[in-house]
Amino acid sequence: VHCISTEFTPRKHGGEKGVPFRIQVDTFKQNENGEYTDHLHSASCQIKVFKPKGADRKQKTDREKMEKRTAHEKEKYQPSYDTTILTE
Repeated sequence: VHCISTEFTPRKHGGEKGVPFRIQVDTFKQNENGEYTDHLHSASCQIKVFKPKGADRKQKTDREKMEKRTAHEKEKYQPSYDTTILTE
Protein backbone atom coordinates (compact mmCIF):
# COMPACT_ATOMS: atom_id res chain seq x y z
CA VAL A 1 0.00 0.00 0.00
CA HIS A 2 1.41 3.38 -0.99
CA CYS A 3 0.04 6.05 1.32
CA ILE A 4 0.98 9.39 2.83
CA SER A 5 -0.62 11.41 5.58
CA THR A 6 -1.09 14.70 3.71
CA GLU A 7 -4.08 15.84 1.68
CA PHE A 8 -4.26 15.36 -2.06
CA THR A 9 -4.49 18.19 -4.56
CA PRO A 10 -7.76 17.91 -6.50
CA ARG A 11 -7.26 16.21 -9.86
CA LYS A 12 -8.51 19.27 -11.76
CA HIS A 13 -5.45 21.13 -10.39
CA GLY A 14 -3.00 18.46 -11.55
CA GLY A 15 -3.19 16.25 -8.47
CA GLU A 16 -3.35 12.48 -8.22
CA LYS A 17 -6.70 10.84 -7.48
CA GLY A 18 -6.41 8.62 -4.42
CA VAL A 19 -8.84 5.89 -3.38
CA PRO A 20 -9.89 6.29 0.27
CA PHE A 21 -9.60 3.30 2.61
CA ARG A 22 -9.76 3.00 6.38
CA ILE A 23 -6.88 1.30 8.18
CA GLN A 24 -7.40 -0.10 11.68
CA VAL A 25 -4.83 -1.17 14.27
CA ASP A 26 -5.98 -3.43 17.09
CA THR A 27 -3.94 -3.86 20.27
CA PHE A 28 -4.16 -7.09 22.25
CA LYS A 29 -2.62 -8.21 25.54
CA GLN A 30 -0.71 -11.48 25.61
CA ASN A 31 -2.08 -14.03 28.09
CA GLU A 32 -0.11 -16.60 30.11
CA ASN A 33 -0.30 -19.08 27.19
CA GLY A 34 1.34 -16.61 24.82
CA GLU A 35 -1.90 -15.95 22.93
CA TYR A 36 -3.17 -12.47 22.12
CA THR A 37 -6.82 -12.75 23.16
CA ASP A 38 -7.49 -9.75 25.45
CA HIS A 39 -8.49 -6.78 23.25
CA LEU A 40 -7.12 -3.52 24.70
CA HIS A 41 -7.68 -0.83 22.08
CA SER A 42 -8.56 -0.12 18.46
CA ALA A 43 -7.52 2.92 16.45
CA SER A 44 -8.26 3.79 12.84
CA CYS A 45 -7.74 6.49 10.26
CA GLN A 46 -8.47 7.10 6.62
CA ILE A 47 -5.71 6.61 4.08
CA LYS A 48 -5.67 7.20 0.36
CA VAL A 49 -4.12 4.58 -1.89
CA PHE A 50 -2.63 5.67 -5.20
CA LYS A 51 -0.10 4.85 -7.89
CA PRO A 52 3.60 5.01 -6.84
CA LYS A 53 4.39 7.52 -9.62
CA GLY A 54 1.89 9.99 -8.16
CA ALA A 55 3.29 9.38 -4.68
CA ASP A 56 6.83 10.23 -5.77
CA ARG A 57 5.64 13.47 -7.33
CA LYS A 58 3.54 14.34 -4.25
CA GLN A 59 6.43 13.69 -1.87
CA LYS A 60 8.76 15.81 -4.01
CA THR A 61 6.26 18.69 -4.01
CA ASP A 62 5.74 18.39 -0.23
CA ARG A 63 9.52 18.38 0.32
CA GLU A 64 9.93 21.50 -1.81
CA LYS A 65 7.15 23.28 0.09
CA MET A 66 8.76 22.38 3.43
CA GLU A 67 12.19 23.63 2.29
CA LYS A 68 10.68 27.06 1.56
CA ARG A 69 9.41 27.42 5.15
CA THR A 70 11.38 29.27 7.81
CA ALA A 71 13.10 27.35 10.61
CA HIS A 72 10.43 28.61 13.04
CA GLU A 73 7.62 27.29 10.82
CA LYS A 74 9.38 23.92 10.42
CA GLU A 75 9.36 23.44 14.21
CA LYS A 76 5.57 22.97 14.04
CA TYR A 77 5.99 19.72 12.10
CA GLN A 78 7.39 16.33 13.05
CA PRO A 79 10.40 15.15 11.04
CA SER A 80 9.69 12.49 8.42
CA TYR A 81 11.20 9.00 8.60
CA ASP A 82 11.46 6.17 6.10
CA THR A 83 10.04 3.65 8.57
CA THR A 84 8.04 3.52 11.79
CA ILE A 85 9.05 1.06 14.50
CA LEU A 86 6.30 0.08 16.92
CA THR A 87 7.44 -1.09 20.36
CA GLU A 88 5.77 -1.81 23.67
